[in-house]
Amino acid sequence: TNFPEKNQDERRAKKETTLKPLETLSTHKFTLSLATTMRKNFAIEAYDLISHCHKAAPSVASWSEDGLHFIIKDKNSFEKDVLKTIMYGSFIKQLNNHGFTKINSELKRVHVNVIRGEEHYKHDNFRKGCRDQCRDIQPKRQKASEQEGHIIKN
Repeated sequence: TNFPEKNQDERRAKKETTLKPLETLSTHKFTLSLATTMRKNFAIEAYDLISHCHKAAPSVASWSEDGLHFIIKDKNSFEKDVLKTIMYGSFIKQLNNHGFTKINSELKRVHVNVIRGEEHYKHDNFRKGCRDQCRDIQPKRQKASEQEGHIIKN
């Protein structure tokens, strides 16, 4: 699945602005790597991205305290400063396509305080300190009804 890129004027305007705090902490190579290889190794790239944010910009995204899920704390900064060329909605769509679950409601049911605006995501093979398990995370297979839209008819 390809990620739609933001329009050129928006990217050009961004280059002309001053560096934001997260941009000074992240490397452009890392972000470029995410944009170009996410389709091949989405779970590993997402793991690296969350781990990087956890260290460099924990107010934007981080691992949970127990390391069993991750939290996107500032959706706008995450899209603008971390994903850069990938739209947030496309990132979330890939999470869903790879079997990740948004667990905000589940956490509230067990009386865990969820801060408004934060999004908590979980996958059984996506845990802090267990990067190798990400190799077991594969995209869901398309349903037959979804595949029909891609068949070329003569």
